[in-house]
Amino acid sequence: MKIIYFLSFIAISLFATAQKDYVVTLKGDTVYGSATILPDRLYDKVSLKGEGGKQEFKSIHISTVNIEGKFYDPINYNNKRIFGQRAVKGPLSLYKLRPEKEFEFYVEILIDQKQETSQVPNIGFKKIMSRFFSDCPELAQKIESKELVKNDMEEIISTYNSTCASD
Repeated sequence: MKIIYFLSFIAISLFATAQKDYVVTLKGDTVYGSATILPDRLYDKVSLKGEGGKQEFKSIHISTVNIEGKFYDPINYNNKRIFGQRAVKGPLSLYKLRPEKEFEFYVEILIDQKQETSQVPNIGFKKIMSRFFSDCPELAQKIESKELVKNDMEEIISTYNSTCASD
């Protein structure tokens, strides 16, 4: 009897790990399978291979995508609707984007409650970001003094959201 329970547990575990990716549509439907993000001209797409075969979804029809435990949300950037890897979500959100024709996510974008975007600068980070966070003097001072640097963006945004942002 123990063997049957053990084998059932293994089978369920294998099925659950094989179906770990999913897409949540704007209608609230969740579709499971193996997901891949496909860049396109105006709208990124998601290819999803599951029990029902292969399906494609445009970013304009998706709320979020989960691939290997990482969330990707559709955002408007440079006149396109693309997927950004969610790093921090809140009143001020941080996303990592892949530049065109690249497959690594490394451009960081801030999105505020009005859905306005700002790219996190590589050059002039201290000056630009301490000005950006001027409504949060303690955080701005930590950036100005280099206590917090560009590599600390997730901590910076989380701190801002929890101490200074207004919902």
